[in-house]
Amino acid sequence: MESPTIAHPRRPRAREAWNAGPGANALVLDRYRLRERLGAGGFGVVWSARDETLDRDVAVKRIPLTPGDDGERATREALASARLAHPAIVALYEACPTDDAFYLISELVDGDTLAELIAEDALADSEILQIGVALCSALAHAHERGVIHRDVKPQNVLVPHAADVPQPVAEAFGGVAKLTDFGGAQLSGQDVLTRTGDVLGTLAYMAPEQSEGREVREEADLYSLALVLYEALSGVNPVRGATPAETVRRIGRPLTPLARTRRNTPRRLATALDRALDPSPNARGTLDDLRDALEQALADGPAAPTRRMRSRSREATRELPQSLDMEPAEGEHRMALTDEHLDRLHGLSHAAPAATPVRRPARRGLPRLLWLAGALAIAVWQVSAGRAGVALFALAALLPIAAMPIGRRDRAGTGGWLACVLAPASLLTTAMPALAATTSDQQQNPLNDQGSSPNYRSLITSISPKVAGLDVQVLQFSDRLQLQNRTGRTVTIEGYEGEPYARVQANGTVEVNKHSPAYYLNQSFYGNVTVPSFATAKATPLWSVVDRTGQFEWHDHRIHWMSPVLPPQVKDKGKRTLIFDWHVPIAVAAQHGTVAGQLFWTPESSSAPVAAIVVGGAIVVLGLLLVVATRRRRTTRGAPPSDGGDAGGELPGASTGTREAW
Repeated sequence: MESPTIAHPRRPRAREAWNAGPGANALVLDRYRLRERLGAGGFGVVWSARDETLDRDVAVKRIPLTPGDDGERATREALASARLAHPAIVALYEACPTDDAFYLISELVDGDTLAELIAEDALADSEILQIGVALCSALAHAHERGVIHRDVKPQNVLVPHAADVPQPVAEAFGGVAKLTDFGGAQLSGQDVLTRTGDVLGTLAYMAPEQSEGREVREEADLYSLALVLYEALSGVNPVRGATPAETVRRIGRPLTPLARTRRNTPRRLATALDRALDPSPNARGTLDDLRDALEQALADGPAAPTRRMRSRSREATRELPQSLDMEPAEGEHRMALTDEHLDRLHGLSHAAPAATPVRRPARRGLPRLLWLAGALAIAVWQVSAGRAGVALFALAALLPIAAMPIGRRDRAGTGGWLACVLAPASLLTTAMPALAATTSDQQQNPLNDQGSSPNYRSLITSISPKVAGLDVQVLQFSDRLQLQNRTGRTVTIEGYEGEPYARVQANGTVEVNKHSPAYYLNQSFYGNVTVPSFATAKATPLWSVVDRTGQFEWHDHRIHWMSPVLPPQVKDKGKRTLIFDWHVPIAVAAQHGTVAGQLFWTPESSSAPVAAIVVGGAIVVLGLLLVVATRRRRTTRGAPPSDGGDAGGELPGASTGTREAW
């Protein structure tokens, strides 16, 4: 799913403004002959054209102006591009405002966007690294001239066709990648174009400070570039969620390290990208750090064996370094080590009798009481946080520290190793139910910060029309609906005003209508958002592809209680109560129908069983500790410490058959 581009306070032009402009073969500005329409976005239309004056191919971007519109975004893009001259940045030739539009004439790049190449998995690792180096150089050039891009994403990176680029140009970054679209740039010394609170960018690639409307510096571009390279190398954007609301919740949270998503990524490169994705701008490093890591990865060669190969198992990955370390460089060196070790062992065998154990160096580590105190603190913390199962697991994992012997015991010792095995096993029987109860509570209330409650449960009562292959389910009790379409026909979901909100086509393509009010209202649990004026029930649908799996999941206000206040139908919180019946209109091809259901209030489960489990587990832990302490006291009674004599000597007052080495 492509996250939407946010631009406040500007609003995208209507589609009618695009169609009102000149068409193919038209001559604009008395110089540029339009040829083919390359694309259209919220702020304009891009054409390939011929400059009849200089006899060269160019790209013409037409941004329609409405009455009173000063063309701020176009002016911003023109001023930013005018400061820049870099082979990895699309060159701007001319900026020309007219009465009804603003024209930007720029270099025409024959190639594909990086987003298209990532989706097709068409890039080798070496190509991705080269693109990364080129973009680092381009952004460094822009930052030196006071330009912060603020919207670095795969759609704004053009990759020229290699066959059409001369080798010297490719070596200078121009044939590797070109950064474009500086319409959202922030310019130093241009206060009118960088107003406080102006948030512009794309959610899935936006730095946390940018999404919060705070001051944006060069580190924001570094963050966005790191996300682009992360996605190119792994095929996954860790910030992008299934819905814009989920994407917003992920912004600023710690992300999955690249080494976990792409196991064979060079360590230095993975570390540099993970560092650049730090939520704190001051902890991200610099563009030079990231470029050095990319160039080092290029110099070391591509990751083995091919891009994103997962054929090697974990065991093979772990065993390979061990086998290399064990192989000696020369046979003589291996034999010399063997002889030396044999001589040392032979000397030790003569230094001490066979029945006398040799003193080992004392083990060093944190005091045992400190470990136990830490385990108890963790348990108390987790219980207070409502995670009783986690607390018992912490005790089970750290209990062996109390059971383990202080030193090396003989075979007739205390049996501490047995306690190490039995203690976690005995606690599993009590910890598992508590953990299950805790997990259940967390699953029932996944959106507590947005007002949901585990007391509300939505149940589907009927689906019409009854068509084989159509399945609808309620997720997280009353939060979302999930529709699976295997009918071989298009299924349309209607919004709150009867407009088409989403559709799942017969081939599995999932689309949402960005002109539907439901598209914006569903981004908030209570619908506390401002719907753009162009999003109305009568507006022409603007379909956007979000998935191709034949499955659509969405938040729907019609199936949950829309207030933090208790429903008036609930007179007794301890009884299950019907709140209302709900209906979500759908259509299968031309056949209209509905998904019907009911919303219930259900009583809260008591926390008494969890408390009982915690108390029972604590009793088990204390009992095991008491048994271990008693056995240790009996075993070690009458064994005085060593007098500091020879390591091989006997301990005073103890027989050789029962003494311990300290």
